[in-house]
Amino acid sequence: MKNSKIIFAAIIISFATALQAQDLGMQTPPAKVKEYGVGLSNLNSFSLQYRWGNEKTLFRINATVGGSTGFGKGSNNTTETQDTNYVNNNASTTKKNSPINFNTSLSFSVLKIKYVTEKFGLMCGGVAGISYSTTNTQTNQTGTNTYYNGYNNASNGSFPYSETIKGHSQNIQPFVGVVLGAVYKISPSFLVYLEIAPNIYYAHTNTTSTTASTSQQPNHFLINGTTKNATNTIGIASLSNSGAMLTFVYRITK
Repeated sequence: MKNSKIIFAAIIISFATALQAQDLGMQTPPAKVKEYGVGLSNLNSFSLQYRWGNEKTLFRINATVGGSTGFGKGSNNTTETQDTNYVNNNASTTKKNSPINFNTSLSFSVLKIKYVTEKFGLMCGGVAGISYSTTNTQTNQTGTNTYYNGYNNASNGSFPYSETIKGHSQNIQPFVGVVLGAVYKISPSFLVYLEIAPNIYYAHTNTTSTTASTSQQPNHFLINGTTKNATNTIGIASLSNSGAMLTFVYRITK
């Protein structure tokens, strides 16, 4: 009788072990996925993204490219009156233009995702990358300086002048930070991510300004000058939701 109890207990233990092993075997690893996305930030910055991994861990490469240009014009008319013997009038027109300004960035992220419901999940991870931007400006001003100087018994005089100012700036900015966000599954193939990426950055900026002026006043003169500056900045960026990025993704599941 005692032996039969031992045999029966051994059978029960063996059966339970087999069931546990079967359950573990049924827990298949997360399916592998690939994602292709387009990100939108501040309504004026776009990015292309590629992600790979599984539903719990994603690796991401994010590349942004942007550009802008600008132009405008203005006018100025000022009169300087010292007394009835001295009057100086300056009238000018200004044209400003910014040739193509270019900015780009490249970053790599490791994202961990925890689904709260079947369709909604929370996301966090690390990010490291580098950004580059260049800006060019040019301002052209032409005008006429008219004056009357009674102290020197001088008659009215009118003298043209012109000025051109060119500016150039380059910025290189490596950064490292964290990604905080959420994901929503519209369908198994289409998802939406919303995130912010606060980061610490180091920025190195070079600026150059060139000025060329001519005037045909009684003391005719020419001015040509160049100013160069280099600055280094360490700071924290993207702590607010104003820099949040919305990404629309197409997912392929293997």
